Amino acid sequence: MQLDRWAIGVFQRYGLELRHFLLRRVKRAPDVDDVVQEVFLRLLRVGDDVLIRNPQAYLYGIALHVLREFKMRDLRAGTWTTLEPQAIADMAEHPEQLPTEGLAEALDIRQRLQKALARLPVAYRTVFLLHKRDGFSYEEIAQRLKISTHTVDKYLLQAKVRIRSMEDL
Repeated sequence: MQLDRWAIGVFQRYGLELRHFLLRRVKRAPDVDDVVQEVFLRLLRVGDDVLIRNPQAYLYGIALHVLREFKMRDLRAGTWTTLEPQAIADMAEHPEQLPTEGLAEALDIRQRLQKALARLPVAYRTVFLLHKRDGFSYEEIAQRLKISTHTVDKYLLQAKVRIRSMEDL
């Protein structure tokens, strides 16, 4: 019973942050919910003889393992579409499982986006990535960068306008 309270406390403290972390790595929101649920279940199964000095690191370690299992399952089924470094490494380890449809197009889009992001001013790029890639709200970005939410909104809008206007990509 004590362990259940500990696991619930860990999730209450780090659950939202974990969700943001997972949103950066999973495309579909229902998948995030599944991963979060599996992480919580595994955290509940931790034996009471295990001494955990850093609950946040332990939680993220579990999350990375669960995420890898979900990605491998979806990669085998041909439904995983993200091309993050870990996904690319997984594909390299198991090339026979590569989904070939749309791969070249996805790589081209990713290269063009990276090129566009590199051309943005640092402040715009930072706000854009924190919001789009990392899933942070305007308020969270403002707090993190010590700027107003109005400035976050302005930078995000400018980043989008500049990315759309880069025709030579």
